[in-house]
Amino acid sequence: MAVEIDDTNNARGFLEWLVKINNIEELWERQPTYLLVQACFLFGALMTFIHAYSSKGRWPLLWCCTVCHGLVIEALCFFLPEDVADNYWHSQTPVVFLGGRLPLHIIVLYPCFYYQATAAVNKFQFSIWTEPFAVALLVLLQDVPYDIIGVKFVHWTWHDTDPNLFDRHYWVPWNSYFFHAAFSASFTFWFHFIRSGTGGTKKDWRKRKWQIQSTSSEALAFVLTSVLGCVGGTIMFMLIYHPLHDMLGIHSEITFFIVFAMFCLIVWKAISFSGATDKHCGPVFHDYLLLCHLVVHYSIFLILALFGSPENEISIGYHEQIGPCNQTVQFPSAVGKLLSKRKYLCLEDYDEQYFDFHCCSSLPIQYSKWYQICGTPFPNRAEYVTIVALPTIMAAFVFGNIYANYGRTKTTKQS
Repeated sequence: MAVEIDDTNNARGFLEWLVKINNIEELWERQPTYLLVQACFLFGALMTFIHAYSSKGRWPLLWCCTVCHGLVIEALCFFLPEDVADNYWHSQTPVVFLGGRLPLHIIVLYPCFYYQATAAVNKFQFSIWTEPFAVALLVLLQDVPYDIIGVKFVHWTWHDTDPNLFDRHYWVPWNSYFFHAAFSASFTFWFHFIRSGTGGTKKDWRKRKWQIQSTSSEALAFVLTSVLGCVGGTIMFMLIYHPLHDMLGIHSEITFFIVFAMFCLIVWKAISFSGATDKHCGPVFHDYLLLCHLVVHYSIFLILALFGSPENEISIGYHEQIGPCNQTVQFPSAVGKLLSKRKYLCLEDYDEQYFDFHCCSSLPIQYSKWYQICGTPFPNRAEYVTIVALPTIMAAFVFGNIYANYGRTKTTKQS
């Protein structure tokens, strides 16, 4: 039974902490755009799952493994020490897990992004050393409008003074883009490497990478990929971001574009010089399910940029804790340097211009974690429309050409 979204969140027992059902009518009244985005991701989860089931072989395992990988990521963020990883907060949704912190649609975000990218990249004849980076680039292409519009419509909020999130792009931390690129590349590599390895020719690897093997080997690959996908992504942060940003003071935008340029060059080399493209006659039937979801995905964010009113959005739930402005905490970075941030959100001088409290009768009291915030108007709607339209046009060109011109996804029959 749905419950009212009270201004406090006191779970009555473990089951309510584990999963809570909120009143969808009240959510629609407060934040209708968030429900539309959630519906888009649930639709994407359904389309990708049907595609995986129809493709057989290891495709259903890929879908399930992306979900498990996402759960590992989200759980780590919520359960690691608060000063280290607790730096973003989702608004409430009809179904939310882990004490009001994990919305249902976030669980299926990973198959929407990772599976879509993998299915498209599989049309090429990439090696195991190239495919992860191509997948990461297509994950980024899907993520950009989601990140920009999501934060502008207060679907979630970021920590105000965390140095790892301080450098922003339309209020999206550059490290959010770095994260999606690094973790999706790592996940893709381990999913194939653990089970198939690198032996034999590129043709041999492509032939066996989607073939089901023994239950034990697939189970091992499933578990290890879910965990090592996080480890590999973290290592990429340690090798590139943390030395350059923490030790040398280089802006996070630069560290992201270093990774982006590396990935682009690796993929460009494979396409240009390694015979990674094979022409064919067009997509198979169930590929249209993926294309249908992509159309819905990009359309919803472009429509919100064109016609949405973020100043009417009201987000209630967990946010950064309110408190004194003069209290700070220190925490070590991955390279050992001590970083500092405010312990609480300072209402006097916080710098998160995508939300304020204009829709509230009063400001939140000191030490509140669960409170209401309000969206703010577009400073320049035309600019937001342009920044969302750009990846939308790019996606139409990239995904459209991939499915129209490159190698067919073959159905792998079970033996």
